Order: sequence, then C-alpha cells, then structure tokens
Amino acid sequence: MSKYIPLSFQEHSKVRILTDHRGEYGEEKMFAPIFPHEFRRVQADMPIVFIREQKSARYRPVALLGLERGENLYLNNNKWDAQYIPLSVRMSPFIIGRRSHNDLSVHIDIESKRVSYKFGEKLFDDSGGQTSFLANIVSILYEIHESEQSLPMFCAILEELKLIEPLTFRAELGDGTEGELIGFSTIVEERLEELDEESLFRLSRSGTLLPIFMILASTANFVRLVERKKILMVTDEIQ
Repeated sequence: MSKYIPLSFQEHSKVRILTDHRGEYGEEKMFAPIFPHEFRRVQADMPIVFIREQKSARYRPVALLGLERGENLYLNNNKWDAQYIPLSVRMSPFIIGRRSHNDLSVHIDIESKRVSYKFGEKLFDDSGGQTSFLANIVSILYEIHESEQSLPMFCAILEELKLIEPLTFRAELGDGTEGELIGFSTIVEERLEELDEESLFRLSRSGTLLPIFMILASTANFVRLVERKKILMVTDEIQ
C-alpha cells in the first residue's frame, strides 16, 4: 500500500531509488497515462487510446501497454522494451503534493519497492543538495503538473467536435482464441475528414491537430502489440 510523505534531506538522506523496470514496482499495468506533448514519441511504439476517468467522467489519453488487465508487454527482462518511457512511469515513486494551498512539493512513496537504503540512485549529496537524479525527477513532476492543467481543454475540444468514439478492436491470438479490447476510445478518422475549415483551423490554432495525427499514426502499433502477445504466449508454453 502506498504511503506518500513530503521528501526532505533530514528524513531521506540515506534513501536510494532502484531504477530498473519490474512488475513488482507496479509496472505490470495495461496502460499508462500520457500527455499530448508526449504523443510524437509514444506513437512510435505504442497505441494511443482514451479512457473515461471514473470520478470526473472526462477522457484521458493513455499509452496501451497490454491486451488484458495486469499486463505490460513492454516489460522484458527487467528492462523497458521501447524507445520511450512515458512520464507517468518515470515519475515513480514520486508525486507532486502540497504543503499548503499554493506550496507544491515533492512527495515520495516510502513504501514503494523502489525505495532502498543500499542500492540505486541517491537523492541527496552529502551537503543536502539534490543529486542530478533527483533534479531530473523534480523536472518530470513539474512537467506533469503543468500538463495536467491543459489536458481537460485538449480533451474537451475533441468531445465538442465529436471526434472520440468507443474503440472496436479484436485480434486472433494464434492459439485459436480471440482477444477483444473493451472500455477504450479512439479518434474517429472519418469525422475528422468531414470537419469544416473553421473547425480544422480551431484545432490547429489550439495545438490539438498534430496530437490527433499522432494518435491516428499510433494505431499501426495494435498489430505490433498483438505480435508481442503471441510471442509471450509461445514463451509461456515453452516454459
């Protein structure tokens, strides 16, 4: 169970962070939240789809990592088998928290299996300053924080123009079974092609048009994801 507390040199001077990639670190997940400015890098390896958040009912873009719950097909021998690792994965085991209403600060999940006192990356140097590793984490956290502020507007314009619809994807897995993705949505390419000039200009001016194209380009990775699944199934049979 996670236990996030404010990070400080006084309490965490000896803490180190394990940086390899393992399911036990919470990385065996079917999808990872991503942000529009990541789409160009994500689309080279992973399908980009949308989920509905339960609390807000808003859409959120995610990188699809597996074809069933608890599955990450990009984890391979304790390494991330892709050119790009989403920010939401790289931030672990840290989050942005608040000491007060306007005072943002770094919090650490002290119960995370990434936390070590013998191995891994140090957070502070002997004088109490941030190491380059921690400085990079802080940069990632604030990048995520800023991206979260603009994400609702990005998704709202897609909804307003009716560019998102439930995804239909079925695949033959090679052992006679058929897999089907449920609960995800994607861009309606036909609807995009039907938009008038004013709507297209609005998408372009808001910086939304390029991310849309990256989502469409990412659909080629559904086939590659299925191939990863087939390889995993064959490997499991051999073992």
